[in-house]
Amino acid sequence: MAPAKLILLGEHFVVKNRAALATTINLYSYTYIRGFSHGRILYSKQYGVEVDLNNPPTEFKQFAKISDLIIEMTGLDKGFYAVIDSHIPQGAGMGSSASTAVSF
Repeated sequence: MAPAKLILLGEHFVVKNRAALATTINLYSYTYIRGFSHGRILYSKQYGVEVDLNNPPTEFKQFAKISDLIIEMTGLDKGFYAVIDSHIPQGAGMGSSASTAVSF
């Protein structure tokens, strides 16, 4: 589970390495994971798409990299089936992509 963010002041400041004022809001991304013997599968409820992270399309490559890091750090090499369920509106500037990656 990871929250959405809202930048209250200084949205363009952060690009120039300056401070901004941000907060979280009561919208979240959730990821549910269970063991799976047929690879690493990611299902997005919002997109209604199932992705094989061993051969992901471009827009899901960040999740393949995250799962590679988790496997590398934990030594686990078993497959999994992950369901991502985000309640953060896409394209609203609330960090839905970051929230989804962190929840994963």
